[in-house]
Amino acid sequence: MNIALIRLHMLSKLNDICGQMISNMHSNGVPGANNSIEMCRLNHFRIVLNYSFDQL
Repeated sequence: MNIALIRLHMLSKLNDICGQMISNMHSNGVPGANNSIEMCRLNHFRIVLNYSFDQL
């Protein structure tokens, strides 16, 4: 499978998971949930990039 497709698929899945976590935080009234959105996405994106480059 093409590395670009794998990267895109992983990023999509991680964004879905991240979005669900954020939705849950808002539902539960967790303070600072808005600030967590960007950090969560940034961390997942970093994980995906690191994994992808390791596989090249």
